[in-house]
Amino acid sequence: PRTVDESARAPGPPPYTAPAREPPASVGSPRASDPPPAPATTVPATAAPAPSTVVASPVPPGAATPEPSSAVVVTFRVADGSTFRVELVRPADILVAREILAGTHAAMIPNGLVAPGTSVNTGWSWHVDPNDFEWAEMTAEVCDGLPAYVEDHTITSDRFCPWGARVVSVEPLR
Repeated sequence: PRTVDESARAPGPPPYTAPAREPPASVGSPRASDPPPAPATTVPATAAPAPSTVVASPVPPGAATPEPSSAVVVTFRVADGSTFRVELVRPADILVAREILAGTHAAMIPNGLVAPGTSVNTGWSWHVDPNDFEWAEMTAEVCDGLPAYVEDHTITSDRFCPWGARVVSVEPLR
């Protein structure tokens, strides 16, 4: 891991720190106005799992399994023109990034856990954890936004999933 000399830090907003999480006060506390709970239902063990809206490391049908690959840095551009960078380590995720850049794969939403520290995401005080990254077809709105919204804590989710992000480069990690 890289370390940052805080004394050399340029003036600006303080470094990113993950927001504290507290459960809503109403969790586990039914109100008098709540309807009675529905009877419990069981799902047969043979039932198929519910479809997911997240596509974790997809490989196109008929494509060969990706070869192991070195980590890459993917640069994304968002609606306001700003960019952010994410390190990708899983071969299938790297393949998708390269295919999106080449125009041979439909655009997908980058979705990852936000962590403090710059890593490859120069210019910001946070980065996306490369071990908790996925490509998604749709996500909750709570993690959508601009990199500046992560920096200033406008995004209160612990994940960042900018809907309008576009892959603009895929480069080997140096």
